[in-house]
Amino acid sequence: MVLIKQKYKFWVIGIIIAMIFTLISNIPKAPEPAERTVITINAPENMQSGFQETLKKLKVEKQYDLQYTDNPNANFIVSEGSDANGELIAYSPFVAVFNSDEKLYDDLVKEEIFVPSEVDADWNDFDFKKIMDQCLSSDGSNFKIYYPSKDSDYWDEFYNFLLFTANDGYYPKESTNMEETVKTVERFLNCKNVEPISSSSLKRINSIPQNAIYFMTYADLAYIYKTSGISGFIVMYPKTVVYHSYYMTYDETGKILYEFLNQPFESFFDGCYDNLGYDMLYYYSYLNTRFNSGTVRFTSTNYNDIKKRDQYNAVEIPEVTSNSDNTDKKEEK
Repeated sequence: MVLIKQKYKFWVIGIIIAMIFTLISNIPKAPEPAERTVITINAPENMQSGFQETLKKLKVEKQYDLQYTDNPNANFIVSEGSDANGELIAYSPFVAVFNSDEKLYDDLVKEEIFVPSEVDADWNDFDFKKIMDQCLSSDGSNFKIYYPSKDSDYWDEFYNFLLFTANDGYYPKESTNMEETVKTVERFLNCKNVEPISSSSLKRINSIPQNAIYFMTYADLAYIYKTSGISGFIVMYPKTVVYHSYYMTYDETGKILYEFLNQPFESFFDGCYDNLGYDMLYYYSYLNTRFNSGTVRFTSTNYNDIKKRDQYNAVEIPEVTSNSDNTDKKEEK
């Protein structure tokens, strides 16, 4: 009798399992995703992580495929510098990068080349004018200075930074001292220890010599750190800071990405953002945007040599400027 009961028990269990599998097999399968919409993007490499994180947060990676290209007819184009057209999407300050040797830092403080900031008393600023004056003196400077090359997207903005610096933080006026300031800048650029560096060469550096000063944007430094593993450096903000700007244009397909930039987003696990895409450019590409004016530390929080600063003496380039080619440039932002 016990064996018969056990036999029926196994039959019932078997029938239940069969019913479960039948129900599972009849559940409608999720439709196969349609072919993804391709959005071609012509933009700097340091922006790509921000765009990708935007799609990841929105969970639309199965719907849209971001393809990066140099094609001037891409759906979404980001142009850089003073000659760029379109709507401002981001910007980043030019900073000076030094070797992190403590004695070097202390010596530069004693020489009053690193001076207390007039904007934020917790930090020291870099008085680059004193280095320029050293280079132009008969004794010269022990530093080798690397600056963005003239054929780069950075050149016009950086040249204007030199004009500000050479004129003690003020933009030279055409009617008074522009010609004199331009001559000073040109003399400085022709010094034997002052050299241009291309964008491609800059991305390959993995260390900073003690006698070198590299000028680059904060966002580019973050990208170099992430890709080349550069170490042993500190970031110094000049007494007068100029921005490098990025502008966007897009067609109907590219407008999809533009709308993602402005889309609000809220998730229990992924946080809350008012303008998701801009926030991703801020957190993952280390760019300033019109919604995020500060900067994000791109190293671990215990690496105190990386100056994460939200306050510094940023200046605007006037609408009409003069550079070594005597061409007019538009306003920076």
